[in-house]
Amino acid sequence: MIEDKIKQEYEWQHREMGQPALDELFNKINEALGIELWIWQKTYMAMGVYRQIGATTAECLRTLLFGKTTPLDYSRPPRSKREHCEREQLREIYQKLNEAGIQTRQVFWNREEKEQWHESQTVEKEL
Repeated sequence: MIEDKIKQEYEWQHREMGQPALDELFNKINEALGIELWIWQKTYMAMGVYRQIGATTAECLRTLLFGKTTPLDYSRPPRSKREHCEREQLREIYQKLNEAGIQTRQVFWNREEKEQWHESQTVEKEL
C-alpha cells in the first residue's frame, strides 16, 4: 500500500505536460540526460513560472486564520479570472475549515452578507 502511494506520487511529480510537442521534447531531454524531469521543471521551462507548490493554499490559510480580524470583503465581483480562481480556492478552504469547527476570519461573499453583518454590529453596539 505504501509502495502504491510512493509510485502514485512519483508518477504525479514526473507526469507529462499534456502538450504533445513539449512532452516529446521533454522525453528526448530525459533520454539524452539519463534523468526524469520533474513537472515543476517542465512547467518552469515552458512557462517561466511554476505554481502547484501550495503557495496559494498557504496564502488562503494565512488570510483566514492568521491575518487581520476585520472581515474580508469579497462582496464585489472579481476583477480578473485569476482573482476569481483565487477566491474560489479561498471559499473552498473557508467552507471546509468552518465545517470542521475551525474558526476563521469572517468573509463577505455578497452584499447581503455584508449588510447583515453591519446591521448586527450596529445592534450589538446599541445593546
